[in-house]
Amino acid sequence: MRLESGHMIVEFFPTTSPKRFVQVVTFGATEECDQAMMSHRTINRGEMIYEINTRINSGYQVTDFHTEEYTGNYTPLMC
Repeated sequence: MRLESGHMIVEFFPTTSPKRFVQVVTFGATEECDQAMMSHRTINRGEMIYEINTRINSGYQVTDFHTEEYTGNYTPLMC
């Protein structure tokens, strides 16, 4: 799922585990500036649902749905 509000984009991608998702937050994304800051983290399903509901209630717009795994440069660190 992709949520947008102003210059902030929040995306949620599924992983191989149905209980885990990758959250990608992009700050400062504009057509004029291609140097946006990105933040990645792995979250569980409950956290994802809470984040989505909170952001939609804060005025974010749903602009896309992601059905494939995240293919960017992110490797989670597991302890």
